[in-house]
Amino acid sequence: MGMFDSFEPVPELACSVCGARLTGWQGKDGPCALLRWRQGVASPVDQDLSDEDRGDRAVIDSLRLPREFEIYTPCCGGRFFVTAHCKAPEGVWSTTCTRR
Repeated sequence: MGMFDSFEPVPELACSVCGARLTGWQGKDGPCALLRWRQGVASPVDQDLSDEDRGDRAVIDSLRLPREFEIYTPCCGGRFFVTAHCKAPEGVWSTTCTRR
């Protein structure tokens, strides 16, 4: 299993083909430490690990996303992936633009 981070766009996004709510966003442009990022928040909001396996909270709170990054999620029964280009120009994820 490769390492990745999880992402929560705000507001949530919908598939341009079927209209389904898109969830389960992942990406490999950030720290790739099973962190959960939420759009509009500078540091990770959680780490998807058990309590004993989590990193030091002070270190996690100091992490930031790159200025630009991509995230992706499957849709339409796994027939294709939706990719989104995201921007965090001031260290806070602020923009998400989807493309199929």
